[in-house]
Amino acid sequence: MESGTVALLGSTIPALVWIVASVDAIRRSTGEFTACGMSKRGWTGLLLLSMLAGLGPVVALAYLFVAVPRLRRGRHG
Repeated sequence: MESGTVALLGSTIPALVWIVASVDAIRRSTGEFTACGMSKRGWTGLLLLSMLAGLGPVVALAYLFVAVPRLRRGRHG
């Protein structure tokens, strides 16, 4: 691959991870977050502020690996 393609992938993949996490957080109801002892406003705000600060992919991964499993357990059991 050319270096331009690698650079494009290097910036696109983290952005896609952030988009997936943000859409998931926005799509879920406030009740789902509350039932699991979490704040929807807190997670969505953190995702937005982290992207503005340049740390969006890091917080998005934290959301996907911490919040999503808790939300799934809360919904199914």
